[in-house]
Amino acid sequence: MNNYKNIKAKVLRIDEEEHKFVIEVENRIYKVGQIDFQRRQPAPKTLDCLMITTHLGKVFISQNIEHLMRKHYKENDEVDFKIKMTLGDFYHLEDEYGFTAMLKRDTIINAALTPRVRCRVMKFRQKYMEVQLVEVLGADKSEFSLSDKDFREIIGDKNWNTPEFRNLMLGDTPSDIFDLECHRWIAGISNHLSQDELQTLLLQIHSQCIETLQGEYLLPRCKEAERMLLEQRFTDIIELISYYIQAIRILREGKAEHTISQILSTLSTCAYIYHPRKQFCIMQCIFMLDFSIMEKLITSILTTLRSQQVYLWNRKPFQMQWLKLLQSYVENIYHQTDRLSSDATTKETMIQVLTIELILGRHASHKIYDNSLNQALLYRLVSLMNVSDPNKTLQKAFLSLFTPTEFNAALPFNSDDAFVLANMLCSQQDNETVESFEPAKYENETTLLTVNEQAITIQPKDLDKENVYMPLSSRMGLWHGLSIRLDEKPPVKLRGKVGTTIEHYKELWEYINHSLFSQKRKSSKKQNRKLYIDDETTIIVTKQLAGQLLFECKVVEEGCEGVGTLDVLNDVVPFFPGDINTQSFEYQGMPLLLHAYVKEVNNDGSYVFAMRDMISEYADDVRVNDLFYNSRLTCLLFNQVSDLPRVPAVSSEGFSVSVCPAPGMTLDDLKKGMVIEVDNITEGTNGYLNGTFLRESPESRFSLADAFHQLMLGYAAHEVYNPKNEKDELANAMPIEKVYVSEMMSIIDAKATLEEDKIKAYNYLNFCRLLAIMLDSKERTSYYDSRLTLLEVLNDFATLDKVDINKIEHIAEKEPELFERNAILRHDFMQLRIIGCLDSEEHYEDLYRWSCLTEDPHLQQLASLVLSHNFVKKSGLLTQAGDILDKIRALLKLHKSSSNKKNYGKEDFHTEFKTSIIYPENSMRVDVQAQTVKIMQEICAFLNAEGGHLYLGVSDIGYEMGLEEDLKNPLFKGSRDKYEVYVNNQIIYYLGQEGAHYIHTHFDTDISNAVLIIDIEPCPTPKAVGNVYYERMGTSARKVNETYKDKFLAIRKQWAEEHIPHAVVTQEEMPTTLENTLATKEPKNSTKHVESAPITDHIQTSRLRNNALHDYEEGYRPITAVICLMNTDEYKILDEDDWQDYRLKLAVHEDEEEGWLILVYESGKVCKVSMVELLQRERGRAFKRYAGEKLIFASVASDKDSVCVGFIDGKTNHYVRFDDVDRFEHGKMQAEGTLPMDVPNAGVHYVEVIAQNQVPVNRNIGRKTIGCILKP
Repeated sequence: MNNYKNIKAKVLRIDEEEHKFVIEVENRIYKVGQIDFQRRQPAPKTLDCLMITTHLGKVFISQNIEHLMRKHYKENDEVDFKIKMTLGDFYHLEDEYGFTAMLKRDTIINAALTPRVRCRVMKFRQKYMEVQLVEVLGADKSEFSLSDKDFREIIGDKNWNTPEFRNLMLGDTPSDIFDLECHRWIAGISNHLSQDELQTLLLQIHSQCIETLQGEYLLPRCKEAERMLLEQRFTDIIELISYYIQAIRILREGKAEHTISQILSTLSTCAYIYHPRKQFCIMQCIFMLDFSIMEKLITSILTTLRSQQVYLWNRKPFQMQWLKLLQSYVENIYHQTDRLSSDATTKETMIQVLTIELILGRHASHKIYDNSLNQALLYRLVSLMNVSDPNKTLQKAFLSLFTPTEFNAALPFNSDDAFVLANMLCSQQDNETVESFEPAKYENETTLLTVNEQAITIQPKDLDKENVYMPLSSRMGLWHGLSIRLDEKPPVKLRGKVGTTIEHYKELWEYINHSLFSQKRKSSKKQNRKLYIDDETTIIVTKQLAGQLLFECKVVEEGCEGVGTLDVLNDVVPFFPGDINTQSFEYQGMPLLLHAYVKEVNNDGSYVFAMRDMISEYADDVRVNDLFYNSRLTCLLFNQVSDLPRVPAVSSEGFSVSVCPAPGMTLDDLKKGMVIEVDNITEGTNGYLNGTFLRESPESRFSLADAFHQLMLGYAAHEVYNPKNEKDELANAMPIEKVYVSEMMSIIDAKATLEEDKIKAYNYLNFCRLLAIMLDSKERTSYYDSRLTLLEVLNDFATLDKVDINKIEHIAEKEPELFERNAILRHDFMQLRIIGCLDSEEHYEDLYRWSCLTEDPHLQQLASLVLSHNFVKKSGLLTQAGDILDKIRALLKLHKSSSNKKNYGKEDFHTEFKTSIIYPENSMRVDVQAQTVKIMQEICAFLNAEGGHLYLGVSDIGYEMGLEEDLKNPLFKGSRDKYEVYVNNQIIYYLGQEGAHYIHTHFDTDISNAVLIIDIEPCPTPKAVGNVYYERMGTSARKVNETYKDKFLAIRKQWAEEHIPHAVVTQEEMPTTLENTLATKEPKNSTKHVESAPITDHIQTSRLRNNALHDYEEGYRPITAVICLMNTDEYKILDEDDWQDYRLKLAVHEDEEEGWLILVYESGKVCKVSMVELLQRERGRAFKRYAGEKLIFASVASDKDSVCVGFIDGKTNHYVRFDDVDRFEHGKMQAEGTLPMDVPNAGVHYVEVIAQNQVPVNRNIGRKTIGCILKP
């Protein structure tokens, strides 16, 4: 159940490209879509919005469309609408403002004849209106006066005069895509016909259509609008058939490829061709008749499109013709499911076709393709392209089906690299969803699928809602809340607990299938069903038992009743929660809905509830999703626990935190009752988060009871029990089209493919199988049956180190044609056949033959490993055989290992795993040179990106494998030192001395196996291996091609200007003599520096200027802004102090707003930046500043001030000079500044800003001197 809240959001700006408002809600930034009419109006100051908080804690913000519609209309108003499309049993309407309405199809309306209707508003929904038809507009009738029977009789008794043809001619297809529907109809009647037979048939249709069009029985019987439409349609189909006849002749003469190449060449030359519709139609006809020609020429088609600017193709009629051509390719390939998912070339080509189609179609008057479906397909394929975060693109694929939006990705139209396009699409996706979507449903005779923003659920259509049971535990954490709802419980052994074996889930899914699809489906009608141990449910707290931390609870789950108790100290949190009561479990006076599980069942039938495990999972979800590398928690310390190197604490959010002291501190420094800030927040044990002491924070005091209440609010996502407001969302759920369900099935299938947890993957595939049954797709059901069986056999190997070879052969014999058609099944089957040869002497010849096949490197390497294992085990080398078995497990991505191996995580943008430097990937043959070059390319890519870590001796799923085989090579003679020296020498050879400066190597000392860790920092100068540059794309290195090279170098140059690393040098202290001299000039309103957070590398500021930030500090003056110089060579402007740690915070007063910010770098260069320009910056946003040198001083100054810089010469003599502020040039924050003199110096010993009338020595001395010498 969701919580809905009406809010007013502050509008910050409009994103013109995405047509969205950028709004601020509760100090967070969101984007919400605009209605059409809002695009023509200036941005409002506020926006009426709807905030939806799901039971999982996710927040969605959308415009309050209902409120907006009510500003323009009220119930019973009559409104004119345009028919946009037909959707299931409804017409989808749109008015002049862009509001949508749903009209039930009780009356047949042909949108081609009458595209406009007048309707009465009956009811307002959240995002649309329910309306009732008043009248159709623009024609005498809302449908053809000719009936289907009349039209059939006019055409005559012809075998092609089918219902499909009559629907084509009398249907509501828009005129500019009518010929596309004609193509589809002709493709349908041409099935199983030879070219000669098709030509004869088309000639008959051509002749009959002309005769009908010019005859006395059709047009004379039609009204004016009907007549005009039929004249055009018959003309179009007659013309198109003539093109088909011409295309058949071209094919028969063998000139098809030549003809199309000529057309493409002309288009490529000048972006034009005479009679474009004819030429494109001939191409389309040839492709319809022989799709293999289109597959052969698709690269040429894409090259032609990229040869010209996109605006030239957006002209009429080229835009629509290109879209029709591209969409025909998409439709033909889309139904080849196996090929699209397993063939890399097909997948990459489809990504390129979809990208160009979606870019071209952005401003098309009619979408000849399904925009949502094509975007979903594109992002699904992108997720399978080894991108950095495939889960983001899978989420985008899913949302594309249910939140229709224009394709707004920023992509180069002329890119021919699908991998680059995929990574660009991935990088442009956000992790956070900002808009909700309407609930949707799909149903067949027995089963119902429901989809909303937090869950995808399958349930019986006649579900008994009073006895709902969810057999898949939410603790599994399945993607997008995949769930099953039943009204009967499985056997006790399958309930409640999260299963840890595939055998458990195999039995559970067999029960689910039987419960959903059995002809005699049981439906329990018990009103008060019982709960059992480990069952999950929803409770509210009703009463506190006197003097105890024990609370009475009530079950409020639908279809279940019961009461019980909840022991807070033992079953909720591990800390004493303070003075809590029932209000600690409420929000705005209403009880929170709390997810709990049954720990015990008492003799009287009451329950003992617990939720500690669930709260630990909630805390970990917050850590993963909401806490980042620079996040901090405010914590209250408890007593130190003996023999533990950490101190327990609780955060203000109620999380249990284990705190370790900062470097230089001891545990005794962390005392009970201290309020501190911690950072470096990582996963801990026993429900704790780990953190490191950062600083004391006495100003942030909170009570344990407050922390516990915050924990309950967060855990419950502020969701309260309010039975009066409960409503059945399914009543208003929109129907899902069958093709959308099919695509959603493919998205979940892709998730299973990417999932490393075999148990989760097994559950995803079972869910897909249910969807295939619902779609009545016997082939896909058989596919999932076979894939699940293969996964079960692979699980046998993971558990027992062997498989049943007879079971493998039986799988293939059962569905031989399916395995022949499907490459994924063939690969998985061969994988099992190979590991089925383990410990068998009968298959040496087979294994050797498979190890020599190069078509599939993965299977080749697997066969080589199995062959090696059998050989060394037979020779009595059992330890070596065990190591090879671990390599086999790693290759199969099985996490269970025969020994306790260290896991190094997952490969990502900053992490790369390599097993060897002597064996190339997927090869058992030594080739040190080739593999060394490959590893240097990976290191080069890290240097040219953001840096990272390369691990040698680690499998691609992150487990240590060791480098023992490498070390046996004569090149290393078993020496780790020689191995490391070799790697470093190769780094210098391939990447140069400068590149080597940013690379550091060491062996992992935590394990006995040899794993070499190569740490790489980003290099400011682009590096190449040979003459080839590489960049990090997703999880691998990618060659920079010549067309992209210049842009790549420009990007790296810009990066270097902003991020050049610099050494941290401690500033020398100011000489005592000068300090004493200036101290006498200090004004009375000076103040002490506020004790700042423990950033060790502070930037100094003026000791004379008032920099008090808070009213409790001595000398405080009201401030108008705060300049924050951050620890990352960035800065930001705030309206007031945010209490975060920075290298320096500068208070800005009203009389300083027209002054200057003075920045001094360690070389003595001074940069002067206008305060007027700085204060115009967007508040809270981080901006880059110059990073080529260490910044050592910053202060606000005016034209009446001088800058004092103390220099050191080559003989360590100390000087000081005073230069007026107006002598320095006006610069920017990214400028490096200028020296005040033209003579060299050896460093800076002091900086200050001083009023000109207080300068103790001469000002503005010449540039030929370093300054006035200071006497010792």
